Amino acid sequence: MEQGLSFQTIMKFFKKTFWIFLAFIILGGVYGFIKSTQSTEYIVRGQIYVGQKVDTLGVNNGKLSVIDDKAITSISDLSTSNSFVNEITDKYPDFDVDNLTVGSSDNSNLITVKYKDTKENKDNVKMVNYVMKSLVPFVNKYNDNLQLKQVDKATKKSASLSVLSNKKSKTVMGMLYGVILGFIVSCIYYFFFNNKKNK
Repeated sequence: MEQGLSFQTIMKFFKKTFWIFLAFIILGGVYGFIKSTQSTEYIVRGQIYVGQKVDTLGVNNGKLSVIDDKAITSISDLSTSNSFVNEITDKYPDFDVDNLTVGSSDNSNLITVKYKDTKENKDNVKMVNYVMKSLVPFVNKYNDNLQLKQVDKATKKSASLSVLSNKKSKTVMGMLYGVILGFIVSCIYYFFFNNKKNK
């Protein structure tokens, strides 16, 4: 009897259990594909420029300066407040604040108002424009030192529709699990088969 695992033993093992590996890999891939999901994401966006009014000798001259990140955060927080959300839902009952994002990248003065949905909806363009139009006086009601100017209106042309799918990753993951389970079952089958044969 040979000691340890020789190359011939390993080849014999794979030769006898190859079909088990193959079956589990296929089953794992099929299971992962079935469990995968696919969804669509429709995003409408518009942009607002935010500046802070500069006072000279106590007189507001209407100029705009760079604002700090706290001002951006406060605008974002105000856009999700109950009073603002109620104002929007009065006109658009289907408005979902969880789908609304108001913020800037790298604390820029340019704020992006973005609304995402699971399907294409032409009313979302009107809704985003209404959100931006309503946000200007709403923010100024609490902070009149800020001046908001709409830069880009939301349009159907600038909206994006993308398909989100995890079919590939789920299928590959299922196949990897199939390899692991196939190896375990193959070991059990091989040693059981050999023991039975040696008796």
